[in-house]
Amino acid sequence: MSRPPHARRRIVEGARQLVRTRGAAALTLNALASSSGVSRSAVLYHWPSRRALIQGLVEEDLQAWERHCRESVIGGDAFAARIQASLDPRDGVGTLAACLLEEARNDPSTWDLVLRLDRDRFRDWHWDDADVARYVLLLATEGAFWRRLHGLSPQVPDIEGRVQARIARWLRELPSGACRAPTPTRTHASA
Repeated sequence: MSRPPHARRRIVEGARQLVRTRGAAALTLNALASSSGVSRSAVLYHWPSRRALIQGLVEEDLQAWERHCRESVIGGDAFAARIQASLDPRDGVGTLAACLLEEARNDPSTWDLVLRLDRDRFRDWHWDDADVARYVLLLATEGAFWRRLHGLSPQVPDIEGRVQARIARWLRELPSGACRAPTPTRTHASA
């Protein structure tokens, strides 16, 4: 018997909801079948194991995050787009992957995907002073993301807006050309 085409989407949305509301530990095949309204066998039809489901969710969310960053690029400024996307407080892109990183860390094949995508982000960086400044800004932005994700922001009026304004100012103050995607320095030898 063939599965309805929308079952996979219902399973993914049910998994996302479980992880967001109850944490990754709550993502069991039985809980997922119940929350998505599909049978356990339908879940297993699309993902043969919980491990495969987690790997698929992490991969899908990390790729969605990369697409979101690419689509946010204005005027060729990919780095500034990534910074702005990281500061966006809306729940969604990247959040599920962030919630599942602990689970991913325990699975070498899933963690290899995370590491590969992270290495690709820096592949063409030169690591000169401008790149180090960009990296510090990236660390600040990602730190703000993680603190917001875990509800660790200090109870100060409009702290999120003030932090975003400070990061935006630092972004504008980077050395000329530091925000543009670095020019690849690799040379390909002729065969």
